[in-house]
Amino acid sequence: MRIAALLLLALAVAASAEVVVFTDGSGYAVLGPSGFSVYSIDGKFLYAGGAPAYVGPTCIAFYTGGGISILSFRGALKAFYPLNFTPTVLAADCRAVVAANQTSGVYISPSGSYSFKLVAPPYSAAFLNGVGYILDMDGDVVAAGPSGASTIAVGGYPAGLAASVDCVVASVVRGGTQYFYRVDGGTPTLIGSRPARVGLAYSFAVGPGCRLALAKGDKGTAVAVDGPYTIYGTSTGLLEVYVGGRLVYATDVGAPVLSVSSAGLNIVYETPTGARPLVLVNYTVVSNCGNWSRLIPAGSPIAPPSAVQFPNGTRCVLSANYTVGQTVLATYVRQYYVSLASPAPFSGWMSAGSAIPPPPPLELGYVELAPLGWEVGGRLVRSLTVLGPVNASAVYEVVPLVNGTLGNSTAVYVLTSERTVVWPQRPSYVVVRYYYVAAEPPAFVEGGNGYYPAGSYVSIRAAPPQAPPGCRYVFAGWSGINATSPNATVRVSGPVYASANFVEECSVVLYTKYGVVVNAPSWARVGSVLSPSVEPTAVWAPFPLRYVFVGWNVSGAISTQFAVSGPVRAEAVWVLDLTPLASIAAAVAVAAAAAVYWLYLRRPRR
Repeated sequence: MRIAALLLLALAVAASAEVVVFTDGSGYAVLGPSGFSVYSIDGKFLYAGGAPAYVGPTCIAFYTGGGISILSFRGALKAFYPLNFTPTVLAADCRAVVAANQTSGVYISPSGSYSFKLVAPPYSAAFLNGVGYILDMDGDVVAAGPSGASTIAVGGYPAGLAASVDCVVASVVRGGTQYFYRVDGGTPTLIGSRPARVGLAYSFAVGPGCRLALAKGDKGTAVAVDGPYTIYGTSTGLLEVYVGGRLVYATDVGAPVLSVSSAGLNIVYETPTGARPLVLVNYTVVSNCGNWSRLIPAGSPIAPPSAVQFPNGTRCVLSANYTVGQTVLATYVRQYYVSLASPAPFSGWMSAGSAIPPPPPLELGYVELAPLGWEVGGRLVRSLTVLGPVNASAVYEVVPLVNGTLGNSTAVYVLTSERTVVWPQRPSYVVVRYYYVAAEPPAFVEGGNGYYPAGSYVSIRAAPPQAPPGCRYVFAGWSGINATSPNATVRVSGPVYASANFVEECSVVLYTKYGVVVNAPSWARVGSVLSPSVEPTAVWAPFPLRYVFVGWNVSGAISTQFAVSGPVRAEAVWVLDLTPLASIAAAVAVAAAAAVYWLYLRRPRR
């Protein structure tokens, strides 16, 4: 939430006015974070100054490093007020000044000055009728005038502060809404609101009579008020001038419009490449399509518009013209706006008397839409001619494309509930699908091979084939279906072809005279290699006879491992180990020799 608020504040600052046209229309100022530049209305540079700066009714006030200077539009010094701090915002009415830094503010006029504290850092400032207004980061407004400073509680995320000739408007964002309050009366009075996306506060301007103008839509980036005119700038590079709700001038400036200002139709707009002036003048058109005034850039050749738009879906397109003074006599061709709802929609202008072609045919899944004509005002029209604005919808007959088998183990039947539809209505129909289900023997489908409804469940069983004596077949899964049990239940979502997989296993029977058999399965897969053993691998039977395990007798062959190719009957082979007997014999011989020698020593001597 806090991050979104900071983004909103940053974008609101970026969207605040950067160019200001002087009230007399003679020039304009370009305001930036490091200072300002002043230009004549034809774009010639005049002078520059520091920041912050504020354009008043007949002057420019700005901070110079030691105080606040007030200059006329032509650059003549009108007043200088020393200041002992560096302000971040200021405003002036060319006599009095209000300025503030992060914590403090000051009000200065020819009759005296005073300072005041700020509860929150300042966001922007404005001036009207001797009173300075500061919008702070809490969304409240501090009003400082000859009688002192007071706080006007508004509250919210600040989005801008603007002054016209007769009011001051503060804008804040709360929740998903941007609010606009008139604050010059001492209490906040709500005069407008609009939805605001997270991270985006819309630009606004205030004109005479406290007329509030808001940037249009999500692409609107700048707005200005000039008497009865409202000027809009967009992120797509459009600059548009309106009188009320009527567009009277538009041009593409080729880059996003960051800010705009105007006085007497002396317009200045700013893009990322800089500020540009645009001075507009009026001329009159007299034609068979009506009479009106038009705006064009000053110095441009007078020419009637190529097309004149009317609010009822009618326009006139220029075909011929000539000019007499500031008046253009023109001939136009009338066109009407045509909106056709069909699979190939059309919205655009067509000349009066044009024939509208029939709707295009269309295939939608398992049905075809065959064109019957157009529905206009609730009735079917087989052929249509443009005699006024047209709003028509295509009418179709619904024709099934298929009923029966498709040749890909699928059968489809299409059931429709409507015979005709009016676009964009889509036909409602039911597609009944059947899929072929089959199992390869020895597996089988309960109910038999055949077509089954989509979404139904079928049971497929796997019966093992006949195995040779001493062997068996063990189920090893399915091919064609996702199941692990030999008794499978399958949901029919497409053609099913199932085959059961089996592996052959044969019995393994091992005998041993001594010990026990280890590492020997009762059944083994054909082709597998077994390496069974016995424990222990050597026994005394009895002492001193020691027998050692040397392998298995499989069909007369002795080995410690063997391959399974059928039923196995094998007996452990034990071999007498002569080493213990030899050791005992040697020990007996030594003992006998020792005994003879002892008897020899004990014999009687003569």
